[in-house]
Amino acid sequence: MHIIFGGAPISLQMWIFIIAVSLIVFIIIELEKWIRKLPLHPF
Repeated sequence: MHIIFGGAPISLQMWIFIIAVSLIVFIIIELEKWIRKLPLHPF
């Protein structure tokens, strides 16, 4: 599969970056959902 798609292994640094960015996006989305549930928010 690596030959067909030209894939390469992901380094540990890249895994840490991917997980960090994913976690930040997850937290932002969860905060938005929490804020929308507050009774003071008109939406």
